Amino acid sequence: MDTFSRMLKLQEQLQTESFGYNFQRMLPADRIQYIKDMKLALEAELQEALDEVGWKPWAATRFINREAYLGELVDVLHFWMNMILVLGDDPEELASEIFTRYCLKNHINERRQREGYDDVSTKCGGCGRALDDVAVQCTRTGDQGYCAETNSDINYLTRWVTQSMICEHCRYTINEHGCVPATIERWGHCGADQRQLPPIKPHAIQ
Repeated sequence: MDTFSRMLKLQEQLQTESFGYNFQRMLPADRIQYIKDMKLALEAELQEALDEVGWKPWAATRFINREAYLGELVDVLHFWMNMILVLGDDPEELASEIFTRYCLKNHINERRQREGYDDVSTKCGGCGRALDDVAVQCTRTGDQGYCAETNSDINYLTRWVTQSMICEHCRYTINEHGCVPATIERWGHCGADQRQLPPIKPHAIQ
């Protein structure tokens, strides 16, 4: 058993033997309340950790009370592990899953920075979640997408277009009638006249 697995196991024993929690038999409502309680406690411990650091830009001193700071972060870790254990799964399996998920997310974060992460183009236009997150089922191909959270199709051109963009057919602004501009790859649509617009020929693009 590795170090992280041992920590989760010890924390599970503490919650079971000292506080009487049985994560395997918890009802959904009890799990949710427990998560809320642990989240609030975790935030309080984070604030206590910050209190051990001279972070105030208007103050002259800069310090980190190392021992107290680490002690508060250990308290943070306790409540964070509780939020994992409440799922009711085996601690060793949870530890392995978290390690795998961490490695995958670390790779995604590294790739985002390498490719120029802008925090906009890689987000779902419906729910705002990251499209490259393994848990997100929303999709996007070019300017077309689907939001699994809202169960809706998304046209990214009309969602993010400026009000000054004009439909080449009806001459109204794109957003006014839900017009979809044509591109080289696909047909467009004029919402005002309910008419299909043929793809743009490459030589017509300036």
